[in-house]
Amino acid sequence: MKTEKEKFLRELKKNNISGPVLDAFAYVEQEVFFPKTVGMNYYEMRPLPVGFGEKSDDPLLLAQMIDILAPKDTWRLLEVGAGSGYSSAVLSCMVKELVTVEYNERLARLAKEKLIDNGFFNVRTFAGDAGDITGELGSFDGLIILPACMLRPLKLLAALKFNEFAVFPMGPALQQQLVKYKNTTIGDSDTLRNFTFYRFCDVPSIRGEYGWIDQYEMPEEGPGDSSGE
Repeated sequence: MKTEKEKFLRELKKNNISGPVLDAFAYVEQEVFFPKTVGMNYYEMRPLPVGFGEKSDDPLLLAQMIDILAPKDTWRLLEVGAGSGYSSAVLSCMVKELVTVEYNERLARLAKEKLIDNGFFNVRTFAGDAGDITGELGSFDGLIILPACMLRPLKLLAALKFNEFAVFPMGPALQQQLVKYKNTTIGDSDTLRNFTFYRFCDVPSIRGEYGWIDQYEMPEEGPGDSSGE
């Protein structure tokens, strides 16, 4: 397992991931957050099954998003899309407090248990549509949205403090572009002018009003299904 993780970290470094982000990935053990399935390598450069019909984030894209956001150890950071809790664990190594929201209630519960059991005590985990609950969570020094938004996620961006940043994929299915947003908006100014565009990517949709699959129901498979949870 040590050799696999070393190869994984070398691959991240080869893709110009910065030292602080590499250190966070080095600290977190993936096998803690992902169920073992036949022939699975925890440190492959691909999304892994997390159960309930869902998969994790692509690790390289996750690392690039964190690198672009450049979290600081004084930050209160909001994450949307906790999944298995792995990304939350990585992010928690870089900030003072992480608040994470996962749409799938079962995944949110499991992620919370894994984070607490493994000593990631600066993470608060919530279940639900982040667009509906962010107003209750206060303001943040940074925001990272891991699933793609088809529309500008205005309610989520409103949780950012003035002059702070968010990173997320945005665009229609199969045409998302990774963007960084700076909250310089005052009143009803056009928020589009505050976006910096990076590269195209392909990730699942956010749930709720800002995604494109919001009418679909989540699969009902549970632990022990073919997805591996």
